[in-house]
Amino acid sequence: MDNIVYVVKSLFYFFCFFMIMLIFLSSVFHLLLANFNPTKTKLKIYGIFLEMSKIQVLQASLLIVRYIFLLWCLFSNGVESYALVLLIVPGFIFNVLSKKVFNTIFDLISNIIIYFSLISKNIILTYLTDISFVWYVALIYFLLQIFMFLFYNYSFLKGFDIILKKKQLNI
Repeated sequence: MDNIVYVVKSLFYFFCFFMIMLIFLSSVFHLLLANFNPTKTKLKIYGIFLEMSKIQVLQASLLIVRYIFLLWCLFSNGVESYALVLLIVPGFIFNVLSKKVFNTIFDLISNIIIYFSLISKNIILTYLTDISFVWYVALIYFLLQIFMFLFYNYSFLKGFDIILKKKQLNI
């Protein structure tokens, strides 16, 4: 029972971060779309979401939820075992909906790489804070953070590329 309470407490911070990100993104889109004029090509991202099917909207939502969770993991200090489940489940559902078997295997491998890089990040951070702050270990930590951010962006954009290619075939 204590383990369940701990997991719920840990996820509470993620849900707070998730709600802040949703409010931020919705306010940015609201400001951008308030002056939207279809004759101007100033806002091309809006066209991505036009004429999407319900499955494609669900896939985009799964990608956004996973991306926000990955950003939360990147900036939080602790990674628990439930993080692996929260990484794998949205990716698995996304790949099942897109009917890509090879991408399911690739996504599983990349999620395991992400999980172990998060564990490595926490080990390095613990070393820096508890044992000794050495410049080359701090450099490794910084480079690992950059690698994880770029890898998150790659997997996020790769998923949106799958959605957009599917959308293009349907039109």
